[in-house]
Amino acid sequence: MYRLLGQAYIGFWLNRRFWGQGYGIEVAKALLSFGFDELRLHRIFAWCDAENVSSARILDKIGMRREGVFVKNWMVRGNWRDAFLYAMLDSEWRKIEEPKMSPVTGVIHLERRTAI
Repeated sequence: MYRLLGQAYIGFWLNRRFWGQGYGIEVAKALLSFGFDELRLHRIFAWCDAENVSSARILDKIGMRREGVFVKNWMVRGNWRDAFLYAMLDSEWRKIEEPKMSPVTGVIHLERRTAI
């Protein structure tokens, strides 16, 4: 399907005992890298519960842009909840590559930086 549409949805869930240790950012960046660098997607999107501040922060930190709000989009424990929609284009992904020179070898390589 991604080859027809050029886009994909990403999502991640972590066990509570792993929260706050940086795994969410690591996983989300790996998903973006796979989608843009390996699958050559044009656009990747994600959504999170509007009340889930940690997930929204992860999506912000990896450079995804908040595009909108799905109002009363999904139900949690019998209550309709809003969700934030995030997305990134391949051109935006390419802009967050940062050239770094190794102090040991002098070789220049590209590193992904976290958008702030």
